[in-house]
Amino acid sequence: METNPTARNDRRRPARFRRGASILPSLFTTGNLFLGFWSIIHTLHGEYQEAAPLIGWAIVLDLLDGHIARLTATTSEFGGELDSLADAISFGVAPALLAYQWGFSTVPRAGWLAAFLFVVCGVMRLARFNVQRHVVDSRYFVGLPIPAAAAQVAAWVNFIPDPLTSRGEALLALLLVTTLAFLMVSTLRYRSF
Repeated sequence: METNPTARNDRRRPARFRRGASILPSLFTTGNLFLGFWSIIHTLHGEYQEAAPLIGWAIVLDLLDGHIARLTATTSEFGGELDSLADAISFGVAPALLAYQWGFSTVPRAGWLAAFLFVVCGVMRLARFNVQRHVVDSRYFVGLPIPAAAAQVAAWVNFIPDPLTSRGEALLALLLVTTLAFLMVSTLRYRSF
């Protein structure tokens, strides 16, 4: 008995489509990582006004990658882990370094501790989210999401692009970064959209 080659090709298309579609969310995640890395490069060159918006664009790609994965039914453990690692760079390291370079020159020792605290709390927030993803009410986030904390830092730098030169301003920025760090690991619930 002969089989129809067209029917066989039709059965293979969904599998091929799914394999091709599974790459799409990872491309958005990789774009998020690229923008975070590019923000770090601009920060190291003292180009804070260019670095801050890149964190904002990384947030846009981070929002899209999960939606696209769910839309194409291509969510995976690999994608979730890749997303968390990219978020640690784009929303942990990049804004912490930006805050340090831009605002903490007059308080360097306390500044690097606050920047490191931001990274540590952000990574802990990501780890907690990954562990609790399937057991908590999906209408809420427990603790401030790391992209929201990163957005705050980027917004401050966008609003005041010139580096902070007074000790008072630096201490205020240090207090705000520390507050964001603790909000990320808090048990406060934030509405999920």
